[in-house]
Amino acid sequence: MFACYAIFFLAIAAATGGSGHARFAIIISVLYAAVYFGVARIGARQAGPEDISPLDQGKMLDTFTGLMDKRAVYGQVLIVPLAVALFGLAILVITLSIGIDS
Repeated sequence: MFACYAIFFLAIAAATGGSGHARFAIIISVLYAAVYFGVARIGARQAGPEDISPLDQGKMLDTFTGLMDKRAVYGQVLIVPLAVALFGLAILVITLSIGIDS
């Protein structure tokens, strides 16, 4: 998941070239993402030990819409970061193909 966000930020940085305003906005966005995931990590560590996940036990995960296997859970968790990474790469390809100068 983190690799997807790294790809997105690197692609956007490459697409915007040397624009100082764009780089400033990208740095702020990277810091925001670090805080977002960092606070979640800190909160998860303070919660203490949890029960073993049904997925780690080889069972299905019971959700509001029904049972999901491990593959479906990972697919749902990773689809948004993958879409974000592809969006960043698409912006880079478009920028390079039409020759936008920063």
